[in-house]
Amino acid sequence: MSSIPMTFVLGFYVTLIVGRWWDQYRMLPWPDSLALFVVGLLRGQDERGRLMRRNIMRYEAKRSKNRLDNMRSTRVRRPSGKSALGLPA
Repeated sequence: MSSIPMTFVLGFYVTLIVGRWWDQYRMLPWPDSLALFVVGLLRGQDERGRLMRRNIMRYEAKRSKNRLDNMRSTRVRRPSGKSALGLPA
């Protein structure tokens, strides 16, 4: 009883990692609800309505991509040569 079993510690670790992953997965943007809303709001079979619906969903895809790019934590900003040497830019 002097030490904690390894399986017990490993169980807490796996629970923590899976919980974090699940939280990130739930925060992903899904365009389905917006697409259904746009289809219901902009009715019509003509070319103008189709182009409006398509452009709205393109803007949503672009916004989602930008949001995901901003959420990435692996982005590292490296100093340029002048700023690393302390020279004025």
